[in-house]
Amino acid sequence: MNRKLHSIKVNALLNTIKSMLSIVFPLITFPYITRVLGVEKLGMINYSQAVVSYFSLIAALGISTYAVREGAALRYNEEKLNVFCNEIFTLNIISSLFAYLLLGICICFVKQLQSYSMVVLILSISIIFTTIGVDWLNVIFEDYVYTTVRGIAIQIINLILLFVLVRDEKNYIIYAALLVTSQIFISICNFFYCRRYCKIRLTKRPNLKIHMKPILVLFVNNVAVTLYCNADSIMIGWLNSDYYVGIYAVAVKVYSMVRSLLASIFSVCIPRLSYYLGIQAKAEFRKLISSLTEGLFVILIPAVVGIETLADEIVMVLAGNKYAEAGITLRILSLGLGVAIFGGIITNCINVPIKKEKNNLYATLVAAVTNIGLNCIFITLYKQNGAAITTVLAEITTVICCIILDKEILDYFEWKSIFKTIMQAFVGSLAIFAIKIVVC
Repeated sequence: MNRKLHSIKVNALLNTIKSMLSIVFPLITFPYITRVLGVEKLGMINYSQAVVSYFSLIAALGISTYAVREGAALRYNEEKLNVFCNEIFTLNIISSLFAYLLLGICICFVKQLQSYSMVVLILSISIIFTTIGVDWLNVIFEDYVYTTVRGIAIQIINLILLFVLVRDEKNYIIYAALLVTSQIFISICNFFYCRRYCKIRLTKRPNLKIHMKPILVLFVNNVAVTLYCNADSIMIGWLNSDYYVGIYAVAVKVYSMVRSLLASIFSVCIPRLSYYLGIQAKAEFRKLISSLTEGLFVILIPAVVGIETLADEIVMVLAGNKYAEAGITLRILSLGLGVAIFGGIITNCINVPIKKEKNNLYATLVAAVTNIGLNCIFITLYKQNGAAITTVLAEITTVICCIILDKEILDYFEWKSIFKTIMQAFVGSLAIFAIKIVVC
């Protein structure tokens, strides 16, 4: 098997487009859905989605990340890749069935869930189809052309169906079905498309002894990240009020959008980096890490400067005058973008390929304790701005912990070239300040 791979730049562009569309399409549909379904039905859908998301996390474990890391090193060995992919697919089916078992128990014995059971069951269809879709195979072979084109086509069809079929609040079940329809189409198409790479089937020997330990480490890390990312909003509501939760939500929305777009760039490099380590090409690994870091900071620094300069205007456009207080919160959060992205490179692009995911887990746990502990102080004193400060401190904690746990990690970066790029990007970004002063 010898397939020509797309360039990293092309893949990064395609994955960024895909990520942007995942943000743009909800922005188009959300205003329509809020008006058509009403608060009660929309609340039912959102609550059910939150419930299903936890069981999706159980079904996913850390399988996708593990599959990409290990599979990328095997992608030119067809026989070994087939064995590995069938083992991973079987493990994922088992974890999905376990997730459904837990979901069924919860629906039967938790009274609060029983009134939502129909919507929850419909939305839970996404769990098994995500597993069947084996999208990690596309990532292993860096096939972002197919995933991007597929995503655009199916989202457009889903958008049309939404406006045609969902006309009033009685159609909330149809809306719930449409939320999983795109995943069903994507998974079915992908299952057959991926046969060009590997013939996916169940196996009687999923090799649990070899695969489960690293998968569970990645899973626990994902759970820790999910819990501490949700802690801010919960603690703001607990220590203050829903008003400040709403203010914080607007700032976090902008911060998360920028962070996700930047993360979509470095995520495409993970299979290539894993492949380099698989063939012991350490020089190419280091070169790609440094090039990736430089490229991200060229985009990141203007983004941070732009947010710092135009935070109030961004909030006004997206949310209106009622959320004006979110401007300061957004400025604080933006200061953590650089640390967050650098931390993402360390945790995802270095620690995962070199099989030091335990360091990520330890760093995440320390960051989670730091975040939640400091929230008790800072949120009480500074409300939503206090939560923003602790988020930045948690990002810094993650990076520091990773460096303490493995001091050699800094040797993967060509610092002289990176610092030069950072200074050039910063000097160029000063133009944003100049334009703001002239215009205002």
